[in-house]
Amino acid sequence: MNEYWFFSALAQSTAALVGIFSAFIITKMISNQSKFNENLSKIKNFLIHSEYLKHKFKLKNGIIETYSKIISIMILERGTQYDIQENNAQEMAEYYYLIREFPEFIEKDNIIEKINTIINNYKKDKEKYKNNGNKVFTYSSKDINILYAESINKLSNIREEICEIKKNANDMDIFFNYLEIKAESSSIVTIAIIMNLILFFIGFILPLYFLPTIHCWWKIILLPIIAIIYSSFMGKLLYTNIFNLKYNIYDINKLEVHTKLENYSKYLKIAKDVEKFRIDKGKNINIKENKKILDIIKQESRR
Repeated sequence: MNEYWFFSALAQSTAALVGIFSAFIITKMISNQSKFNENLSKIKNFLIHSEYLKHKFKLKNGIIETYSKIISIMILERGTQYDIQENNAQEMAEYYYLIREFPEFIEKDNIIEKINTIINNYKKDKEKYKNNGNKVFTYSSKDINILYAESINKLSNIREEICEIKKNANDMDIFFNYLEIKAESSSIVTIAIIMNLILFFIGFILPLYFLPTIHCWWKIILLPIIAIIYSSFMGKLLYTNIFNLKYNIYDINKLEVHTKLENYSKYLKIAKDVEKFRIDKGKNINIKENKKILDIIKQESRR
């Protein structure tokens, strides 16, 4: 077999393979670039909306603090039928905090400390509370009840806004995890580009140099020009894939920050801690030793 026919057939076959690989690479790059631009737009929209929610909720800080304190004071004044003389003061304070719907936007330790103080004062001077039916706290007046209802309504509106923030944070968390798992800078494309370049030079350019020709100018001038043009094109795709299809680390970090509720407001952080306390404390109730407390909790939950 004439070796020149071999080099000619090899060059033609390789050219076809290089063309197929190039079509795959270009198609994949266009798809990745489109998805990358779409995700950039989503990141921008998420961050803008999150900053808007954060600023909007920040304007409600005064309302949250004021009405949370009002409700807490009202609850402390409404009292409980629990016989505190038979129980540990700190234990009762914690369980009283659990059975009453104190606003979740106030540090639980502050409320429990106030309850504990009142209980201790009661133990020191029981006669002071005797006319109140042995209750720790006094009931509120009609005007205070109206204020209490208004405060409950205000905080209910705030909680509706919190639901919107939770949904936004949850959507951002899903999107953030997606970005971590699926990077648009594909290692498969990088490998395909490198292998395609190797195939192009070894299987196409090199065999053409072994073919006989009357005029050798095309080997000296034309083949290097073809090699430079194709290599530049593949090099551009390789650079784009490795460096240009990566998200800004600053934006990604901000995205991660806004996936956590506590980063929107200090009150949401407090609410999260309170919720955790209520869940953990509820799980740790000793039924035998605290049966009376459990009965009180059941009674209070029906109100």
